[in-house]
Formats: sequence, C-alpha cells, structure tokens
Amino acid sequence: MGRIRENITIDGRNYWTLFDSGSRNNYIIQGLINDSETFSYKEPQKVHLGGQAHSIKKGYLINSLIDGKEVVGIARIIDHMGNDEEGKEIEV
Repeated sequence: MGRIRENITIDGRNYWTLFDSGSRNNYIIQGLINDSETFSYKEPQKVHLGGQAHSIKKGYLINSLIDGKEVVGIARIIDHMGNDEEGKEIEV
C-alpha cells in the first residue's frame, strides 16, 4: 500500500499531510503553529526523520478536519520534515 498524501484543515487553513501507517508519532512543522498552543516535554525526545536526527522539545494538540471529519491528536513539533516523492514539502 502506498503512502497517502492529502491536505488536512487546521484552524481553517489547508496543510499538506503525509499519512504514514508505519509511524509511531505525528509531527507538524514549527512554522504552522502558534507557540501559545504548545506544551513542553520534560525531556527532549530523540527521533530520526528523513535521514536526520532531531531533538523534539515541544508538542502541539492538533484539532483538524480530514474529509469533513474532526480528528484530534498530539503532534511533535519539528523544524522541517522534508519533501514527498513529488517534491512538495510535508507540513503535517
């Protein structure tokens, strides 16, 4: 099964999203969110994405719409995730 890519709506704006069923966590790039809506982890979370090591210090509660359905979850905040197979930047 291929990876699913489509826009989701967060706070009335559309963001390019990669749905990866093999991922244990959700991520969102820093530039999309309001810092007042974040929380800090007690200890930095070490992750590897796109061939790079990252230290995650903050999280974000996502309230989104996907195909008109409300979806709520927690995402780790990251500076950059990379691009999809077509060269489009992955935002969530």
